[in-house]
Amino acid sequence: MGVRDIFRGIKKRPFELAFVSSFSDLITQGFVALFICALADIIAGISLGVIEDYLKILPGLLVLIPGAIAMRGNIYASLGARMGSYLHTGELSPDLRERDIFNQFLLASFTQTLVLSTLLAFLAKGVMILFGMPSISLWCLIFISVCGGVLAGIFLFVATILISTTSFKKGWDPDNVTTPLITAIGDITTVPSIFLVTLIAMNISHLLDTFSFMFFAICGLSLLASVKFSLSRNIVLQTLPIFLGCALLSTFSGVVLEKNIEHLIAFSVMFLVVPVFNEEGGNFGSILAARLSSSVRMGLLKPKSIPEKETIGMFSALLLLSLIVFPLIGILAHVIGVIIGFESPGLLRLTLVCLGAGIIITVMSNIIAYYTTYLSVIKGLDPDNVVIPIITACMDILGTLSLVGMLILVI
Repeated sequence: MGVRDIFRGIKKRPFELAFVSSFSDLITQGFVALFICALADIIAGISLGVIEDYLKILPGLLVLIPGAIAMRGNIYASLGARMGSYLHTGELSPDLRERDIFNQFLLASFTQTLVLSTLLAFLAKGVMILFGMPSISLWCLIFISVCGGVLAGIFLFVATILISTTSFKKGWDPDNVTTPLITAIGDITTVPSIFLVTLIAMNISHLLDTFSFMFFAICGLSLLASVKFSLSRNIVLQTLPIFLGCALLSTFSGVVLEKNIEHLIAFSVMFLVVPVFNEEGGNFGSILAARLSSSVRMGLLKPKSIPEKETIGMFSALLLLSLIVFPLIGILAHVIGVIIGFESPGLLRLTLVCLGAGIIITVMSNIIAYYTTYLSVIKGLDPDNVVIPIITACMDILGTLSLVGMLILVI
């Protein structure tokens, strides 16, 4: 029996009818998107296992990867949320006739990718020095980060535009599906892109410093071009400080994994689960953030210090969704892990770990999503530019800590 069936036959006011429809759509559309994302994250976990040897001989690369994955999600999930808001309000049509808006979205995304990829390399190198860990050269990190970011970014920009416009044309709410699907594509493309660029870097090590200075120049030109136009200027200036802070948090999440590696090595199937939790926690909060942002832009909702009935309904729908999604993740990871020969703590224990950690991160991501949206509105910032990056960065660390904590508790 579906949510609509439960309420069938009950006399409802127009708002209640709209709420039931929204609740049902959030469950059904959100489940499809989140489940696809979970599959993609598991594939990303397998990809990490494939490049394990390179992670050993190139210290610092593993610290770079969580930030790179999160950065791709931040940039293009925010673009997806922005696309959804503009489509809902009619400022952008599904066939993208408004070329000026579209071109500024493209310019802003390209600038974000270049600048943040460069800064991420500096952060990874700095963290390695801070913790006294050996690392490959800064020039190598810059080359891998920037080239890998641009390569994955091309796929992600095209995918974001297609998913946003296609879902809108088909009557789906882009806010329900764009963010999870974009992060899924980002997870799948980021690690292979970094691996491919790493192979190239190992063969042109004598040219890496030259390429790095070229990237610095391109970053500067891209920034100058972005600030010439009002929309791209607002996007870049509002997001870069937030994205940089998020990149720092994501980089430290790699350190958290490294410090708790002994708990993960004992059950290698956890390497499949870690990417899922880092992303799904952010996805749950991002769905809420995207819906809140669209509601605010359309004048349907004004965030307050205490969430109203409509927002509580969204909280409830996402919590119910987490009770379905996270146990399925545990079951799926166990089955795939057994097939490919990874050690598992057992189906029941792994499912309990995923369920417990999933509930924790869903509650935390919803709270963070709501109050960052609330603060961005009262500070006059566009929620589409700042909220999702904060959520995904926080979930990188909180998701890892919740998962490791539940693993220790249950096992």
